[in-house]
Amino acid sequence: MAIPVQPYKEDDVFARVYTEKDILMLHLWNDGKFKGKHLVDTAGRYVAEVNGAMCIKKLRYQINDSSSSMYGWPDIKVSEEDEKTVHIFFGEYNDIGLLINSAESQYNKDQYEKKIDRKMERINLKMALFKDQKEEIKEWYLREITPWEYAFKTDGLYYCTACKETHTGNYKHLQRFKCSGKQVVAMTRMKQREKTDYITAFSKQSDGSFAERFYEIDILWRKNEKQVNVEETIRWVWSSNQPGKAYYRQWGGMWWDTNPIVRRWNASYLYSKQAEEILRGSAYEAAQLWDIGKAKLPINWIMKRQTPVYAQLCLAGLTKLAQQDATKMSCYGYEGKINLEGKTPEEVLGLDKNAIGRLKQLNGGTVILEWLQWKMIHPEAVLKTETLKDLERKRIAPNKIETMLALMSPRKCLNFVERQEKLMNDTPSSIIAYYEDYISVARKMGMDIRDEIVYAPKDLKLRHDQLVDEYNRNKSEFAAREMDEKWPGAQEVLDRIKDIYDYQGDGWQVITPKTLMDIVDDSHQLHHCAGASDRYYERIQTEETYILFLRRDPKTAWYTLEIEPGGTVRQKRSEYNRQPDLDTVNQYLKEWQTEIRKRLKERDKQLAAQSAQRRAEEMEALRNGTERNRQLRALLMADLMEVGA
Repeated sequence: MAIPVQPYKEDDVFARVYTEKDILMLHLWNDGKFKGKHLVDTAGRYVAEVNGAMCIKKLRYQINDSSSSMYGWPDIKVSEEDEKTVHIFFGEYNDIGLLINSAESQYNKDQYEKKIDRKMERINLKMALFKDQKEEIKEWYLREITPWEYAFKTDGLYYCTACKETHTGNYKHLQRFKCSGKQVVAMTRMKQREKTDYITAFSKQSDGSFAERFYEIDILWRKNEKQVNVEETIRWVWSSNQPGKAYYRQWGGMWWDTNPIVRRWNASYLYSKQAEEILRGSAYEAAQLWDIGKAKLPINWIMKRQTPVYAQLCLAGLTKLAQQDATKMSCYGYEGKINLEGKTPEEVLGLDKNAIGRLKQLNGGTVILEWLQWKMIHPEAVLKTETLKDLERKRIAPNKIETMLALMSPRKCLNFVERQEKLMNDTPSSIIAYYEDYISVARKMGMDIRDEIVYAPKDLKLRHDQLVDEYNRNKSEFAAREMDEKWPGAQEVLDRIKDIYDYQGDGWQVITPKTLMDIVDDSHQLHHCAGASDRYYERIQTEETYILFLRRDPKTAWYTLEIEPGGTVRQKRSEYNRQPDLDTVNQYLKEWQTEIRKRLKERDKQLAAQSAQRRAEEMEALRNGTERNRQLRALLMADLMEVGA
């Protein structure tokens, strides 16, 4: 349809319409600019010609008309004759933009549905290659992982899931006995028992692909019956020339390559049939998963990390450690205490041979490993076997009690926690948190935390609450002491400069803070950062700058000043960093500068020169920094009032 483009000068959205057979062509204008040609057929297939090039673009996007955002389709002006042409073409009377947009949208929808159908067919064909493993996995799991049965007591009888009959007797809760060759657990306090577990299996398909297959098994025991349901939920499929891809079972049993119902790779047992055969020679061989035995591990994560460490731990008899440490592995990284890149047992565990032998002897998990690693750093510490077992039983790792451990031995820490458990009727983790807060408050109050009467109170909660109450009553005093300890020498500086910088004007005055806490209070009144920023206290300590107060009423904050030893004012800020009555303030400060110049001694002048040099270096660094740095420099330079300027 080589039809010449006729000019159009108006500032609206306009189209000239042409047809040939089953194709409708529009010449488009928007705001007097030619936007190209747009072609659409009766099925809704469309193509656009823009600047002589063909592209797939819907009419609404080719016009780029703001009105389409309101109506959902472009509002196009056409002649009456062209309007009739469009209505005849689509066999429907309606807005032109709506007719074309509807046809194009329906076409896109149809194409998308066909695409999804084709994809579904491909996935179904691929999934059909997988042989059903559910029955053999169910039998293996019930034989190897959960071989026991239950007998539930009801009305004096024990309903057994092993023989499906009833037993008489007087069994205690959780007492074990044999029935039909199986171990049976008596349940006198429960009417049923449920368990959910996970199994990973491997398989090879007829097309040469391999798969890691993740199963969920749900078991329900009650009275004389046992219900077992096995469902495969995820498949990780790969081949020798293709990387792995995951498929997820959706509600209704359909498989798909996205995960809208959020299936998860949980820690699972390995169904070892074909595992070694499939994994050897593959990209996942390094993990040596066929050696993990009956350990319950996050197999998929271990495969992806390709680490043999967990299989090696299982082979070394440290299955418990492998299982506990593997929980530290996730999509966000690894947060455990094992070196996954280690080449020797010593490198992997961070222990020497004697400590490794002790770890094996205790069948230790992550808690015992962390304590043995701690012992490597503190060889002088006493760490008995009984203590290690008790620490593991209470799940107390060294990093949880660092504060307590700096003051007491591991055994004393444990004894302290156990004693407080009885007094507080609380958990170890809660007691440890109480202790951290107690020691923190004691430090703020200037107490000697290395004194046993302080670090080991008989009743932690009582002493904690007493200290917190005392601290809150005298908070300002303790805060002042804490600041003096943090910035030693700063108070002496304030005392020394008072006679130099204090000045009484006519209705105003410049005051030197009596203490560092005065700066905090002034900052709180004016709602700015001078009292909260360490850099100002550090500058006072080094005598680079000082903080002074400009006030009308001696007891009411008005302006906070940062000044150099020579009298140069670096910053002057009032409430919320504003600068009210600035011209008047500048007059006051010039008068003050004139007076204090007479009071400066040789040491003050030397400090002034050093301060000016540091300021110049800071300004240069800001000038060469980011745009934000340069904006800050401009603000500070505008605030600067040099002496005699």
